Amino acid sequence: MKSKHVDSQRDDDQHEIESRIDAVLEDKQKGFVERVKGYPKLGSGAVGPDKKWMVGAAIGTMESDKERLEHLVKVGANIVG
Repeated sequence: MKSKHVDSQRDDDQHEIESRIDAVLEDKQKGFVERVKGYPKLGSGAVGPDKKWMVGAAIGTMESDKERLEHLVKVGANIVG
């Protein structure tokens, strides 16, 4: 039978580990947010003469990508590469 002290110590250790992990993740997240804020603005996007967004997509060269190409054409992708 485990003593309450052992269980309590294990819970304390687990809590300490989780707290440290949370602190590391919070620091990483703050760094990521600051880095993204420094990225250049993307502008207004590409709009065609019909005032609709222009959309592009990439596909691979496998046989299964032909189905993806068919769907892209059906929905009106402006460019497929």
